[in-house]
Amino acid sequence: MKKQLPPQLNDKGEEEKLNSKTSITKLSLTSRAENCLLGEGINTLEKLINTPIPKLLEIKNLGGKSLEEVVVKIKEFKEQNPYSKEWQNIYWGVKVSDQGMKTTLGNIIINYPIDFLPIEELIILLKRKGVKNIKELLKLDEWESFLNYKGRIFDRLYKYNHKLMEQTAGAAYYEKILTYNQLPVALDFIREKIVAVDSRTWTENIFKGLSSREMEIIQKYYGLKGARLTLQEIGDQYGLTRARIQQIVKKIKNKVLGNIYFENLIILMWFHTFGLLQGGVFLQEIFQKEFNTYYKDLSIDNNGLSEMLLDIDPMFQSLTYNVWGMTVLPIEHYQKIIEEGVQILQKGPLDEKNLLKELKQRPLYYSIKSRQEYVTGVLDNFIPACLASAQNLALNPMGNYTLEEKEGTKIQSIINVLREEGKPLHYHEILKRVNSKGGNITVQYARAILANHKEIFARVGRGIYGLVEWGIKEYKHISDYIFDILTKADKPLYYKEICKIVNTTHYTKHQTIYNALTQDARFKRTKTGYYTINKS
Repeated sequence: MKKQLPPQLNDKGEEEKLNSKTSITKLSLTSRAENCLLGEGINTLEKLINTPIPKLLEIKNLGGKSLEEVVVKIKEFKEQNPYSKEWQNIYWGVKVSDQGMKTTLGNIIINYPIDFLPIEELIILLKRKGVKNIKELLKLDEWESFLNYKGRIFDRLYKYNHKLMEQTAGAAYYEKILTYNQLPVALDFIREKIVAVDSRTWTENIFKGLSSREMEIIQKYYGLKGARLTLQEIGDQYGLTRARIQQIVKKIKNKVLGNIYFENLIILMWFHTFGLLQGGVFLQEIFQKEFNTYYKDLSIDNNGLSEMLLDIDPMFQSLTYNVWGMTVLPIEHYQKIIEEGVQILQKGPLDEKNLLKELKQRPLYYSIKSRQEYVTGVLDNFIPACLASAQNLALNPMGNYTLEEKEGTKIQSIINVLREEGKPLHYHEILKRVNSKGGNITVQYARAILANHKEIFARVGRGIYGLVEWGIKEYKHISDYIFDILTKADKPLYYKEICKIVNTTHYTKHQTIYNALTQDARFKRTKTGYYTINKS
């Protein structure tokens, strides 16, 4: 059984009801604990309840046992006197008050699952306690948590909750529902906050705490200052394996996400509010236009930064080429919505109203509507957002949806063919396979796509293309590739060995390689069949 606090009696022997101004002497604390608190001016129950535990830890002569005694007594008092909750206005060291729109926006964030937080070391422990979302995390009782998670674990929990309470403006204690119709006003509010601070300051805050090497790696990975490099290319520069660079990048992402969640949450609120206003699905180019309008840091590539922020935030997921979706919405149905829209439109063009009417009669619609809404009314705009982002649907001048393949779909179909093959192909073979699957691409169009989208495709031979994501680099001339090979080798290589290395990624005739070795002044022959860099 729980030990009960002894009832407080007045002069008449009647039980006395305690109030916020009641002295802490009524808690029957030991003399040591009582004197320590009174010495710090903590003389009433209200003051004690609103004193953060880290502040109590700073009190001179209040040792660990005395502090635990105080925490146990106040916890028991709160359990026996539920009305005492009305006296509390400081939670996790933050004085809670309604901050208007900021508090309203915080209500979106606090409903997210705790899995979204970069606190992997605490998530398992919190889930065991039944904590599912950020709101439940922030409403944990500080006194009880101190008893459950002593030492380092409590220190971390307090640090995270203190920061989240500040960033969400006390939203966990103010129920303010945001509707879809309010999102434009909310977005304007956030934009004002973003432009009020110099964009370079935001950038510094986002990357705060990264070492110089970590900063270099993340800049190379997302192309923040120069060309975007693959994991393999970055690894080659640092003498590390691709897998090791991948681990480092993951660690950096968690650091950056921590900086945003616990220090600069307004940036995520901006992205999330924009995404929700779009219906939860949007084209990357539309998001980049929004980002570049209000975020202007000339020291960094803003497109690369916006893509990085989308990529590291678990709220967003890449659905297909150039299309992003919000993971709190039913994006698992994205492809099915497009497929059913295509089936309906095979009978003929329809305006959006009638196309939606047809889709709402299908079982898929009820699966979507059954999902929890973080902002009332967003789900009503989810299906239209999916249709608008589809690469094989288009609105004609009459306002009707038709089956029309956009360039993005053609690009994706080429990417899919190359991924299925797993190695570079000649554009004629790519074209043949794309069109055998229902595509309708001409030779000229295919060559234009392959040549113009150098961020996706790399030419590895005459008319032969591979994917940049494989780590393949495009060279203006095969001599440049050979030069890189010999530079990395730092020793003479046999002619046939050079041919073998070249043809692992770049399909080139042996005679072409031989001509490059013998005609380019950057190379010299050391002995029969062996070549190296000419350093003279």
